[in-house]
Amino acid sequence: MPHMNTSAFHRLYESISRSRLRFAIPPLVAIVAWAVWVVVAGIASGHPGPIPLFALLTLFLVILTLAIAGAATPFPLVAGILSFHGRIQTMLVTVAAMAPLVFALLITPHRWKGEAPLLADRLPFLGWFFDGVINALPLAKNTLAHDLVFSGLAFLGFYLECVLVATIFYILLRVVISLRRPNSGDGSNTE
Repeated sequence: MPHMNTSAFHRLYESISRSRLRFAIPPLVAIVAWAVWVVVAGIASGHPGPIPLFALLTLFLVILTLAIAGAATPFPLVAGILSFHGRIQTMLVTVAAMAPLVFALLITPHRWKGEAPLLADRLPFLGWFFDGVINALPLAKNTLAHDLVFSGLAFLGFYLECVLVATIFYILLRVVISLRRPNSGDGSNTE
C-alpha cells in the first residue's frame, strides 16, 4: 500500500482549494451522510428488538461526518489567514468543539421523563425551530414516517448547529489574528 506523506496531503488540499466546487463539498458530504442515515434507519426500523450493530456504527460515523462537514463549511472565513499546519490545527480544534453538540444530540431526557421526544432537547440552538417544523407536518406520532422525519431533522439541525458554532469560532479567530497582526490581514504572512 503506498504511503501518503504530508506533501501529498498538501497538494490534495491545494488542488481542492482552487476548485470552483470547494464551497459545495462540505454541504454535499453532509447531504450524503444524512441520506445514508435515512436509508440505514429505514432498514434498521424493520428489525425487532434493540438497534442493530450496523445501524449503531452508521449512527456514529454519520455524526462524526456531520460534525466535520459542519466545521468545514464556513472554513473559508479563515483559510486565507492561516498556514497549512494552522488550518489543520484549527479544523481539529473546531471539530473537538462540537463535542457538547454531540452530547446534546445523544442524551435523550425524554426517556427519563416519559414524555414524547423533542428536537429542542437534542438541538440546543435550533431545536425549537425544528420542533415547529415537525409539528406542522401531518404525521402521526410513533409511526415510521414520523420517526424517520424526526431523525432526519435532528441530523439536519445538528449539521446546521455545527456550522453556526464553527462560524462563530472562525470569526473570533479571524478577529484575534487581525488584532495580533494588523498589517497582515490579507494572509500574506502565512506559510
